[in-house]
Amino acid sequence: MNSKPISYIALCFAALLGLAAGNMPAQASGPAAVSWRQLVFQAVHPAGQVRVVIDLEPSEASDLRDLTGTQGTLLMPGNAGLQRLTGDINASAMFIDKQWRGQAWFLEDGTALQRSRFKPGEKGDYRLYRYTSEGVARKRFRPEGDQQAALPPEQWGKVKEKFFSFGSSSRGCDKIFDAFALLYPLSAHGLGADPGQGVCVFNKKGLYLVHLEAADSAPISLSLNQGPDNLIRRLANGVESQGIALRPQPLGGLQQEREPFEFMGLEGDIRVYLDPATGLPLRLSGDLGGLGRVELDLTGVDLR
Repeated sequence: MNSKPISYIALCFAALLGLAAGNMPAQASGPAAVSWRQLVFQAVHPAGQVRVVIDLEPSEASDLRDLTGTQGTLLMPGNAGLQRLTGDINASAMFIDKQWRGQAWFLEDGTALQRSRFKPGEKGDYRLYRYTSEGVARKRFRPEGDQQAALPPEQWGKVKEKFFSFGSSSRGCDKIFDAFALLYPLSAHGLGADPGQGVCVFNKKGLYLVHLEAADSAPISLSLNQGPDNLIRRLANGVESQGIALRPQPLGGLQQEREPFEFMGLEGDIRVYLDPATGLPLRLSGDLGGLGRVELDLTGVDLR
């Protein structure tokens, strides 16, 4: 991997993030506009196939849940623009059939407000995360039998609540991103960083300082089946992508081996390859449970 800083990423990073002292994270300070409304990724793996559809749209404060019994003050959008990112992930193989939907609500500067994760079926699982000034409240629902599994997940009978306090681990974090929504600021600004800098990200149970390093650039040719003609032609001819590697460091005593960092269903050595001209994510790579290493290539895009 080439760890030398890349000028494009560094310039974009400076536009979005303010510098912090020492090893403390740099934090977002301005709005992040992306060029797309929908992205479709696909991977053909020797053991099966993976398809990811990502939709981005404006949302409203009424979509945010008021979970009771939380610590701290619930974060609200105020007059800032509220965005909702939805990701539908489907992976199928001989012994694997995974499908789940994740959603994240956040401000235009990337500040996380809420996340949900839904897996259907009798063994389904629905988790709602709500961000507060002191941490993240989680409410988890599971069905009691197959008949209840057909109901809306918030009507499932097995319910557990838990609060994940940031404590001292959030010291120096002016704002906190959600792991599921990282694609938004990555696409908008690159979030490139010099060694020793990163962003604060909540994963599933705690905070990570995610260092973003310049990865080896890769020439990528894609066959889009959805998108503007000029973009389809350009990507078919191939572009030199801009690679970013995500290097998560657990904060506050969190043990990474017990809670692997996850991004769009991917774990391990996670990398995002962007089109430098448009900021479009062209390829997502990482480990997917049960399939091993996968590369998700962009196959469709709907631009704003």
